[in-house]
Amino acid sequence: MDIDEKIKQKLFDIAQDNSSGSSELARRAAMTLLEIVADIQETPNAPVQSLRTPILIFAKALLQAQPKMATLFNLVNRALLVINSQIVFGEAKAALEKYIYNFLSVSGSDSVSERFQSIITENTIVLTYSYSATVNKALINIKQRGINFEVFCSESRPIMEGRKTAQILANAGIGVTFIVDAAVLFALQHSNVVIFGADAITTEGIVNKIGTMLIALAARHFNKPCYILADSTKFLPSSYRLMTEEIHEQEEIWPNPPSQIIVFNRYFETIPLEFFSGVVTEYGILKMPEVKLHLTNLGISSELCTQL
Repeated sequence: MDIDEKIKQKLFDIAQDNSSGSSELARRAAMTLLEIVADIQETPNAPVQSLRTPILIFAKALLQAQPKMATLFNLVNRALLVINSQIVFGEAKAALEKYIYNFLSVSGSDSVSERFQSIITENTIVLTYSYSATVNKALINIKQRGINFEVFCSESRPIMEGRKTAQILANAGIGVTFIVDAAVLFALQHSNVVIFGADAITTEGIVNKIGTMLIALAARHFNKPCYILADSTKFLPSSYRLMTEEIHEQEEIWPNPPSQIIVFNRYFETIPLEFFSGVVTEYGILKMPEVKLHLTNLGISSELCTQL
């Protein structure tokens, strides 16, 4: 089996997953990358290109499979930067494996949780939307510290990943009220703070589940603080542009609609940065000028620059 077919098979499940958060998908992708690297065998002094080529194939396939996930981009971008810092195959492979193991063992979401704890106090009512492992971890950690609060959780059509969020939070002993998406305005009026995860943070704005912008706009109108919880793996270099998202199956919204009706099913949208009070990262709560500065300072591998 050639490398292209092997990568295609290993990434199939990741490509089909439309309910997991980007942190979970990135972990699975990192494990897959580790397997690919282990399968590549060359003499230690072979040219580094013999490692770079298959990893670039993996990178392109992964970004095609999930075009809106910044964590996946950063996984492969940094992998290529590691490879490009070496001269021969053996040293590059060792450095790459070390990087992947570190990626798997270090969780930026733990630090995000710590930074976020000052925002949630006793009896706070939180509104959240869609599914984010980082948001869930932050809320559960606060609950485990003995702080009591409640959460409004929206269904998040059409995949209904809000049910997964509601179940995880309820299983942790957090009081959850589950609502239809159309009831978000009611929930917002009875909430103290709104929190989202993010699939990507770019100079154009926050990429997240479609519907986020409506909630952020309403929060702005009612003067409710609105935060993004995301570690640094969600930040994209300002020179990189995400691939265009494909329109998804119409059957998720309306099975067998009349032929004259167009069914629009897109999962993601980009929300302007100024709609949010701040981005909670492992470095602290960043205001929008700080977010923009961070984005401009990020590096990108020369191979992925060709994809712009």
